[in-house]
Amino acid sequence: FWVPESLAYQGRAGQPAGMLVFDLTLTDIKRGPKQPESLTPDPENSVTTDSGLVWQRLKEGDADGESPKGEDTVLVHYSSWTEKGRLIDSTILRAEPELYTLDRVIPGFLEAFSDMVPGESRRLWMTPELTALDGEAVHESKIIFDVELLSFLSKPERPLEVAAIPDDATVSATGVARRILRAGEGATPKMGDTVTVNYAGWTRDGTKFDSSYDHGRPGRFKLDHTKPLGWNEAVMAMQVGEKALVWIPEDMAYGGRSDRPKGMLVFEIELLSVEPAALDGDGATP
Repeated sequence: FWVPESLAYQGRAGQPAGMLVFDLTLTDIKRGPKQPESLTPDPENSVTTDSGLVWQRLKEGDADGESPKGEDTVLVHYSSWTEKGRLIDSTILRAEPELYTLDRVIPGFLEAFSDMVPGESRRLWMTPELTALDGEAVHESKIIFDVELLSFLSKPERPLEVAAIPDDATVSATGVARRILRAGEGATPKMGDTVTVNYAGWTRDGTKFDSSYDHGRPGRFKLDHTKPLGWNEAVMAMQVGEKALVWIPEDMAYGGRSDRPKGMLVFEIELLSVEPAALDGDGATP
């Protein structure tokens, strides 16, 4: 393509001057979100809240699902437009949903997501006040959002029994103890497999030292010699879908290392998936 200066950078400082020549290969197309047919709320099918938020349900969600609250982390797809139909932003274009902690979102999102269930989609009309960040206005006019709540994570409460292993826990020969909070029905991982888990960990004094909920997404770990022996043992005793409380004695945790939490550790672990280890040519795990 030969692009004359009048259709290129028009002599702007810091940009290439004159006619420009491009050699282009079209390798892919990412379709943007479909613009709403109407950017005006339908009075018969929309709801207006006391804050001025207007919303219309586009798709029903899980009928038995709960709504996020407090400091829950939500996973969402969204697209936003101006009142004149100009696309502002879209996770659809990026092909990756966004994670937000509810206590850190714009007021309109907080109100909307706190009343939605996973799988539900809504169209939202927000005033500038509802799109403000830290009280500072970002837009001068209304913004239209299409949002879908994909899922959410609720931060676990600190277990009551962090100082000692409770009597109703099952203790292994190595001293690792566990209590099943919810049974699973899926695969059980083995050494070398990669697992995806939701987790939170506390020390004996009740101090939380790590949590996938704080990171905003599940953890993904390979079960190998770099992990504490007690962690590997606990996860390899679980089935996909299982949630459990686990007590790991210090000698099966970090062994008193100066750069790691000391003493017995308590974890809440939810096993989400298992990716089997790759096999070598002889059918063995490398």
